[in-house]
Amino acid sequence: MKNRIIYLLIFIFPSLLFCQKSSLFDSYKIPTYTYHSLNIYGQDFFSFLKTNHLDNGYSEEHINMTLGSNEYYLSQSLMATHYAQGVALLNYSKDKSGTGYYGNNTESSVLSIILQSFNDWYLTHSKGLFIHFDPALKSVYKFSDNLKSNLVDLPFGLGFGRIVNVKSIVQSYIISDELKAQLSNEDLLKLAEIIEKYDNGFYTAKYRDDSEIIFYQDIATITNKPESAKKIEQILDSPIYKTSQRQMGYEVKLGINLTLASAEQLLSNGNGYQSAVYDNGTDLVISGRYALPIDFDKQLIASASYSKNLDDGAAGRMPKLSLTTTFAFDHNYHWASRIWANYKNASPEYGDKLTNFSLGLRSEYAFINTCSVYGSFSYEYRQFTEIASLQWSPVTQRESKTESLEFHLGFNYYIE
Repeated sequence: MKNRIIYLLIFIFPSLLFCQKSSLFDSYKIPTYTYHSLNIYGQDFFSFLKTNHLDNGYSEEHINMTLGSNEYYLSQSLMATHYAQGVALLNYSKDKSGTGYYGNNTESSVLSIILQSFNDWYLTHSKGLFIHFDPALKSVYKFSDNLKSNLVDLPFGLGFGRIVNVKSIVQSYIISDELKAQLSNEDLLKLAEIIEKYDNGFYTAKYRDDSEIIFYQDIATITNKPESAKKIEQILDSPIYKTSQRQMGYEVKLGINLTLASAEQLLSNGNGYQSAVYDNGTDLVISGRYALPIDFDKQLIASASYSKNLDDGAAGRMPKLSLTTTFAFDHNYHWASRIWANYKNASPEYGDKLTNFSLGLRSEYAFINTCSVYGSFSYEYRQFTEIASLQWSPVTQRESKTESLEFHLGFNYYIE
């Protein structure tokens, strides 16, 4: 365990020694806005497939119907952040193959409902002490087997600090540089706020089909470059321009998570659903996260969490420690790399401690409009799996030790 923690720290400390905070990041204010969206979708509302095997004299039929609804709400201000989402999905499928004695018919109807909300209320300062409450509900009902699943997570507690997304600042700087707009710091911050609102769905929720028009009009007002709308779109959306995630700040949380589960749980096993039994649980959760942008081309993100079940009889729960660190750096506008390492340790009531560990590297370079290449390397060691509940308290299962090594190399070349 000690050696693996040292590996994680190797990624962190060199970055801290040479970090330089940008005054532009420090000056970025937390945007205040609210939006709401509700939609019903049925992209795969109905599909029918029939296959006749002419030589063998039998046929296959497949019918599938899917209808869903999605509602979400976001409100962000200096002293609070609220996000809520509700998803309802109804799926019906029927498969028929063969004929007569050799025929096989399967039918499935599943209704899934997920409700979740993330809420932070700041008590003294916009980046100080806060209360967090993040309730979530997942309910699944399989009509054909009359199986029900109801799972509720109720995590709540105190926290301190705040992590702010500042990727839009880097993108506004790239826009100013590429367009030679020579924007002032004040204009860069205004442009960054517009980009953040767009990324978070504000423009889509407010302007619907006109969202792209209004968004680029607002950008043109600041840059005074209305003729460069396509170039700006390329900078923001095209994989040619490599901008890693940018966040700034720190956050620590201490809380309790109550998990309320029905007697029967439906778990997806890749071939449908299986029934399993899990108990209610109460977990103590401590977590921390630190994010540091280094100049305009590097990003460090490190996090740690510890959870311990407070109910001795809860099945499948055990104390767990998790450490994660990621270091991303943009070599230039078209070349970006990322290094990451993850460590997890679980302590069952009986037997040895269980360990999961992974590390990896990915680098991607894009030649504008011609060719992009990438390479990735990863190593993973596993002793347990986690059947995730909605948020903080996954059920843990021991598995046989596995070790894997993976390497990828790929390219995309446009001939004409």
